[in-house]
Amino acid sequence: MDRVSVGVAAIALAAGVIHPPHGLGIPVCWIHTTFGVPCWGCGLSRSLSCSLRGMFAEAWHYHPFGPVVMVLCMAIVAIQLLPERPRNRVLDALDSRPRLVLLTYSAFVGSFLTFGTWRILIAALR
Repeated sequence: MDRVSVGVAAIALAAGVIHPPHGLGIPVCWIHTTFGVPCWGCGLSRSLSCSLRGMFAEAWHYHPFGPVVMVLCMAIVAIQLLPERPRNRVLDALDSRPRLVLLTYSAFVGSFLTFGTWRILIAALR
């Protein structure tokens, strides 16, 4: 796992802890502000913040991928914090299953984009 991935995961978790669970009270998505429809990630910050606080119903309401992102970020950071030998075993296990990792990654990205596109279309038709 590269340092950028670990850094991004750690920053996402820290931002989720700092970010108020129900938002900042100001719009932060320029796509939503400009076009009046949510982007693929609208609500993800609030969802991650709620997930980190155990508020899973609210997290799901804001964005259903928030709890998944939380688990992924926590796993990335946790793997990095493991002692060298167990960390290498986990990374070797992932490296030995490239098709499974790619399939899982592709399913996540495809689901995320499909959900976002569906949400954009629903909002545009209203």
